[in-house]
Amino acid sequence: MTLGALHGLDIDRTLYSARGPVLLVVTKEGCGACRAIKMALAGIALPEGLTAYEVDAGSAPALLDELDVFHLPALWIFRDGEPVGEVRADPVPCRLAATLARALEHG
Repeated sequence: MTLGALHGLDIDRTLYSARGPVLLVVTKEGCGACRAIKMALAGIALPEGLTAYEVDAGSAPALLDELDVFHLPALWIFRDGEPVGEVRADPVPCRLAATLARALEHG
């Protein structure tokens, strides 16, 4: 699974105009937990129809405020341009895949 990178104006334009489900992964360079979740994501296939993007926390302070992000990494599901909710998952590929699948069923 590959994360697309969002920067600057692309963040709002992409997230809030997207159709279907989007996984937003908020990370920061040098964050060990962020590296772990990215490695876990690299080890899974995304559920069908889910698009995933990574945003550096330092480049999106307004988005972090809007989503009330207090810890990194932060994983958020958006559906049809609207934030649905945060996903909390262990950085273990099989658990992460199951958590994402459940989040998409209920979101």
